[in-house]
Amino acid sequence: MNNESEDNLEEESEPAIEARKIYTEKSDPEVESLYGKYKRGKLILQSDFQRHFVWDAKKSSRLIESALLDIPLPVIYLSEEEDGKEIVIDGQQRLTSFFSFMDGVFPGGQTFRLNNLKVFQDLNKTAYKELNETLQDKIRYCKLRTITFNKDSNHDLKFEIFERLNSGAVSLNQQELRNCIYRGPYNELLKTLSSYEDFVSIVGHEPPRDRMRNIELVLRFAAFYHATYLQYKPPMLRFLNNEMEECRDITEKKSAELLNAFKNTTAIIRTLFGQHAFKRYYSGTSTNKPNGYWESQRFNASLFDILMFSFAKEDKGKIYQNLDSIREAFICLMTEDPEFIDSIERGTSGLKAVKQRFQKWTTILENIIGIGQKEPRCFSFKLKEELFKSDPTCAICGQRIQEIDDSAVDHIEQYWLGGKTIPQNARLTHRYCNTSRSKYDIATKSKNLSALLKKSSEKTTSNGDGYSKRKPTGFIFESEKFSVTQWNEMLLTLCSYLYDKYGKDFHVVLDMRGTKRKYFSTSKTGMVNPMQINNSNYFVETKWSADGTVNFCRDIIEMFGYDRTELVIECF
Repeated sequence: MNNESEDNLEEESEPAIEARKIYTEKSDPEVESLYGKYKRGKLILQSDFQRHFVWDAKKSSRLIESALLDIPLPVIYLSEEEDGKEIVIDGQQRLTSFFSFMDGVFPGGQTFRLNNLKVFQDLNKTAYKELNETLQDKIRYCKLRTITFNKDSNHDLKFEIFERLNSGAVSLNQQELRNCIYRGPYNELLKTLSSYEDFVSIVGHEPPRDRMRNIELVLRFAAFYHATYLQYKPPMLRFLNNEMEECRDITEKKSAELLNAFKNTTAIIRTLFGQHAFKRYYSGTSTNKPNGYWESQRFNASLFDILMFSFAKEDKGKIYQNLDSIREAFICLMTEDPEFIDSIERGTSGLKAVKQRFQKWTTILENIIGIGQKEPRCFSFKLKEELFKSDPTCAICGQRIQEIDDSAVDHIEQYWLGGKTIPQNARLTHRYCNTSRSKYDIATKSKNLSALLKKSSEKTTSNGDGYSKRKPTGFIFESEKFSVTQWNEMLLTLCSYLYDKYGKDFHVVLDMRGTKRKYFSTSKTGMVNPMQINNSNYFVETKWSADGTVNFCRDIIEMFGYDRTELVIECF
C-alpha cells in the first residue's frame, strides 16, 4: 500500500530469528490443577488482549466428550510473567470450557449443560454436578499438555513465536501480542495515555477492526520521543518491541515526563489541525482542476510520527505565536516537496524515509520558530482569510478557490527577488497554481524582471566592456577568486559554482533562451556548442564572443538575485 493507514501501522516484514534464547517447560497438569491456579488468580485466561469466550454450548460439550473418551487434546501454550503468573497464549477457549463446566455456568451467565453429544448421548442436558463421581474425576484429572515460555526467554523471539501460534479465526495484532508479553507499569501507562481527551479528538476512537490501534500509536510516539529518529533502526516492529522492553518497569519520574510531553504535543496539534491532524492534503492537478482537498479517511502514521515528535518539547507560547506559518509550511511540504511526499507514502518504515521526513520537517519548524528580525516568508493566516472573504478568485488561473486551505498567498514581486511580505505585495492563488508558477513569471511587478528576461535573450553582439581582444586570467565572485585561461572556462566554472550552491533550484536557468537556440538545457538538442556543467545533467551554450560570454555570465548571476557588478573579471 502507498500510505501508512490505520489498517497497517507496521508494514515491513517480520524480523529474522537470530541466535537468541527461548526457554520452555513442558508438563502435563491435570485440569483440576489448572482450575485451582485460575481460581487463585495465578492463571490468567481473559487478558484484555484476548478474544472474549466465543465457543457455544455445542462446541464446549464436544470438548468435554473428548475428555471423557480419552482423546488427546491440542497443546496449550502459556507465558510466565515477571510476577510468576501465567497467561494463556493459546488454549483460552478450551480451558474456559472446562472451567465453565465445572462451575456450572458460562462466562456470560448461561447454565452449562451438555448437549449434542454423539457418543455419550445419555448425558445430554446434564450438568457437571449431576455427573457421577467417576465421570467427574475423568474430567478433573484429565491431563493437558502445556508448554510454558519462561520469563527469562528472549522477548523478540518470544514475540515471534507468539505470532506464529496466533493463527486463529481472529488473530491477535502486533499490539495485542505486546500487551501480553510486556505487561507492567509501562503497558498500563500507554493505555492511560491512549484515552486522553486531546489525543482521542485528533486520532479518533479505535475502529472495532483495529483493536489497540490507539495504544500502538502512543507507543510509536514514545519510541521516537525516547530514542529519537536518529537512533531508529528498521524494522518498525522491533523498534517498538525494544521500546516496550526497555521501558517495561518505567519509573514514576519518567512516566511524568512522558505524560507532560504527550499532553503538550497533542494540545498543540489539536489547535493546529483539528480534524485534519495526521491526514494528507493534496493540491490540484492541473489548470482545469486546480482545487485541492484534505484526505477524509486515511490516517497517515508517518505524519503522526513527525508531528507528535516535533512538538513534544516545544514551548506552547512560541508555537502559538507562529501557528499560521507552521500550518502553512506543513501543508506546503505535503504538496510541494516530492522527496517528503515519497517518504510518507513509499517504504515508509525504511531508514532513509524515516530520517528524511523527520529532518525535512524539523528543519522547517526550527526555521519558523527561530524567525527574529529577518523578513518573514509566509503571509499571516489573517491576511489569507481577508483575501479569501473579499474575493476567492485565483489571481493566476482566474477560477474560484473552493476552500481556504487550498489557497496560498503569493508574493506579487517574488520573495527571492526581494519582494516584501506585506499586504501590498500579496495576491490569492490556488496552491497548485502558485506551485506551478515559474520563478520568472512576468506577472510580477519587479521593476527589473522583464528587462532581465529581455536582456538574456539578446546578448551575442554587445560590446560590453571591450573584452574581444583580451584573455581572462580569472574572476572574483562572492569574495572567492577563480583562475581561468579561456572565456568558456569562466562560463563553465561559474555555472558549476552556482549549481553546487543552488542544487535543485538551478533549474531556473532553463528560462534563459534566445530566438533561435537554447542557452541551457538537459540535452544537447537546440544548442550550437553545448558543454556539460560538472556533476550535473545540465548543458550550457558556450558559443559566444568574449563580450557575449561576460554579459551572459552577468545575466546568469542576476537570475539568482545577484547584481551584475558582483562578478569581477580579471584579464590582460
